[in-house]
Amino acid sequence: MTETEAKPRILETAEEVAPPAASSPSPERKKEKKHLRWSNLSYTTRVTLAFALIAAMTALVAIGVVSFVWEQHFRTYTADNMQTLCETTANRIAAIYEETGDLWNPETTRPAAQATELTSGVGVRVIDLKGSTVFDSSVIIDEQQGDVFTSFAPQDRSQAATASIVLPDGEKVGTVRLWVYGSEALMRQPDQEFRDNSYQAMFIAGGVAIVLASCIGFLFARNLVSPINRIMKTARAIGDGDLSARTKLTGEDEVARLGETFDVMAESVEKDRDLERRLTTDVAHELRTPLTAIKGWAETLMDDSVDRETTKKGIGVIIKESERLSGMVEELLDFSRLQSGRLQLSLTKLDLVAELSDAVLMF
Repeated sequence: MTETEAKPRILETAEEVAPPAASSPSPERKKEKKHLRWSNLSYTTRVTLAFALIAAMTALVAIGVVSFVWEQHFRTYTADNMQTLCETTANRIAAIYEETGDLWNPETTRPAAQATELTSGVGVRVIDLKGSTVFDSSVIIDEQQGDVFTSFAPQDRSQAATASIVLPDGEKVGTVRLWVYGSEALMRQPDQEFRDNSYQAMFIAGGVAIVLASCIGFLFARNLVSPINRIMKTARAIGDGDLSARTKLTGEDEVARLGETFDVMAESVEKDRDLERRLTTDVAHELRTPLTAIKGWAETLMDDSVDRETTKKGIGVIIKESERLSGMVEELLDFSRLQSGRLQLSLTKLDLVAELSDAVLMF
């Protein structure tokens, strides 16, 4: 097979062996990259969201616990207030009963009427020992049905506060029952409004806490990320060739120490690069001297008029300078091994007079 016939086969084989070109990312992959993920968020955003979530969970737990305790204690508090009002009314009725001697006297039940007038949303009922209703603030007279009395007093006694009308000698003459309209927990409308406003204040305080936590988290994250961004900016500058770039970070925290360590590393790199440049310059200068001598003697020996002794001397200089070049190359190799830690120095004495004599002979 000729060379011309072999070339197309080589190209064909190369095409078969060559890996296929990287295909462009599919639209599905592009869509996946746009998905919002926690790992794709910036550090500042993640810290801000973390602070907000912690504040939200803390606020929810606090509101839940406070609401449970508040509900229990507030119900007890309102029930105790109604019970106290009921007992006070019963005591006042008992005091007037000592003077009138008749529970059915309107003057005797006047404290019950006053309780309903002074305390909004409250109903009072006075019952004698026979169970007859002496006074009921919730009674409505229906004249169309023959003066039928309709009472809105709750039938369940657990929904009302009860107090006995007891005289000073211990005799019981009746009972006072007190309830709150539209509430099974003896909670008046102002009390319910106060409770609802308290819950609303809790949620507002929770929202404010979340906003403040987010702001604090944002400021904290930005303050933490700022020196890291300075380190990244300095690293890019060094990568672009500006070896004099420094972070100039100072402080006692871990990030500041990282910046100081980075500056020390950058300074070491800059010194190594300067040393490399000086070494390259020195090597070029040292190589120029023997090469100049070799070139000069080579041009001299090309002249046919040069005698045998001069020719022998020139060839000797060329050989010696060539050996010197070889020695310099070996020294460079030894320097490379020394930098990599694979070479140990062996110090020897140098005959400086002989070296100077050889230098004079060379020129």
